[in-house]
Parts: sequence; C-alpha cells; structure tokens
Amino acid sequence: MLRHAGAGGESSALNTRDYSVQVAGTPAKWTTVVVETANTADTTTYPLSTYARYVRLKITNPSSNGNTTARLYELEVLA
Repeated sequence: MLRHAGAGGESSALNTRDYSVQVAGTPAKWTTVVVETANTADTTTYPLSTYARYVRLKITNPSSNGNTTARLYELEVLA
C-alpha cells in the first residue's frame, strides 16, 4: 500500500503521479510488478502474488501540478 500526499493531509494534486514498483530476490535482478500513470488517489493498493526480498519504488513524475518534490507518507509491504 502506498499513502500519497492526500493521505497525509496535503492537497491531492501533490499525490505521486507516475511511478513503478519493482521487486527482487537479489539486488541484481529487478522485476517491475506495478506501473502507475496519472494516479490521483490518496492511497493505492496492489495485491501481488510474488516472492521478493527487496522492494523499491521508482518515481518518474512526483505530482500532478508540476511540483518536483515527491510526497509519499508510507510504503507498506506485507508478507
């Protein structure tokens, strides 16, 4: 689950807009499991059925209003 700016009480226009989530069993081999474009939701959830020891978030566009700062309040990964 990702909690974006709106989930933290900020404007939803500051929510992380474009990003991907990648997973890996070792740091050398990353697999993209989520690609999000034009997100406006305050909270996003992606049920996945995969093994991963490592998880990373790659932000390509941090907001919908041109602000260049990413505002992400939480990245939650459950096993």
